[in-house]
This record gives sequence, structure tokens and C-alpha cells, in this order.
Amino acid sequence: MEVKEAHGRETHVFFAEMFGTCFLVLAVNLQAVFTAFGVFGIAMTLFANILLWGGISGGNFNPAVTLGVYIANIDKYRSHFPLMCVSMFGQVVGGFLGLFLGYVCMWGTGSISAEMATIIAVLQPTYSPWGAFFTEIVCSFFFILIILMVKDPLTAPSEEGYYNCWTVGITLLSCICLAGGVTGAALNPVVGLCINIFMNWNLGQSYWHLMWIYTLGPFVGGALAGIFHHYHAWSVTTVLKSD
Repeated sequence: MEVKEAHGRETHVFFAEMFGTCFLVLAVNLQAVFTAFGVFGIAMTLFANILLWGGISGGNFNPAVTLGVYIANIDKYRSHFPLMCVSMFGQVVGGFLGLFLGYVCMWGTGSISAEMATIIAVLQPTYSPWGAFFTEIVCSFFFILIILMVKDPLTAPSEEGYYNCWTVGITLLSCICLAGGVTGAALNPVVGLCINIFMNWNLGQSYWHLMWIYTLGPFVGGALAGIFHHYHAWSVTTVLKSD
């Protein structure tokens, strides 16, 4: 939606969001093998994906981010709803493709259940479902708010895209560290959806009752971030006018 030249070229947007989300979900699951420093791999993968695909689709790779961008720019993007849906569909397809690649990367490690247990990151509340839900909302809100900040020329701390991508990657790293011990840190509805489906299907464990935490939570956080960005942009504009 953010890239004007992408309008009328929805196929390019679809594949950009699909490939970017694919490698992001792959990173999320491969880090489960080496959790000590794997979280850095997730943040750096997002950083690289934004540099690679951002010029085509805006580089969201997260339906909650796409929703936040749409709400934050509702006056300009009101007619872009179909493109938002194309982006989200590409992200969902990419998420499942990323899980498939993770399975291929771990091929031959043992039984199917053992392989899936190895490559699937754990998403499970440490304390309570509602506590995990609100943690997903809060951390997704903060993460997506920073993304909206760097995407908006009015609020971006720098005109250099490289620094803005770095800011997003570092913010994701911090949010994963904050939420990881409470929820497992999905912060992305596609991650929550794909991992929960494969947990039920391949591991034979009942995770359906947790799916709402990891899908609805990030969406709520993204929507709230989009709404709050209107205030943030207004506040910055007010301060600049006072100067």
C-alpha cells in the first residue's frame, strides 16, 4: 500500500510479501534449534527482508502490521482495501511455505513428530491465557507503532532507509525478549496461525484453544498502533508548527 508504483501490480506485492514472510517464519522456527542466540537471527532476517522487498510491497510480512498501516493512513488508503487483502493473503501463503522449508531443512532427523518438535517454535502461555493475550497485544502494539513511525516521513527519525530498517529489527528483538518468557512471542498472526495448526496436526497436541491468543492478540495490537499513530503524527505536527 505504501509503494505508489505497486498499485495495479498486485502480483508483485503478493510474491514480495509471500517470500518475505516465508523467510521470516523459517527463521522463527529454525531458531528453536538454537534458542540461545536464535532470536538475533529473527531480527536480522526481518532487517534483510525489509531491505530486499520493502521497495516493492512496503515490507510488512505481518498481517497485523498491514492492518496498522491501513488504519494509520485510512484517509489515503481507504480505496486500497483490496491491496491490503492481497498483501495479507501473500503473508499467509508465505507462512505455510516457511514451515514447509523448515521441515525440509530438518529432513531425516527422526520420526515426523520428532522433526516437527525440533523445528517448531513453542507458543504456549507461561502463566495464564489472558496474561499471554495482553502481552501479545502490548508488545505487538509497541513493535508496530515503531514501524508506523519509520514509515511516515513526518515521524521518521531519519531519511535513511537503512537506519529505519535497523530500528525495526532492534525493536523486534527487544519485543521478542520481553514477550518470549510469557507467551513465546508470536507478535504476528501468521506465526501464531501456522505454528498452532502444525502443533495440532503433526505433534498430536491440542493447541486450538490457544490460537486466539496468537492471532487476535497481534491484530488488536496492530489496530491500536494504527489508531495511536494518528495522535503521534498530530503531536509531531503541533510541535513543529510551534517552532
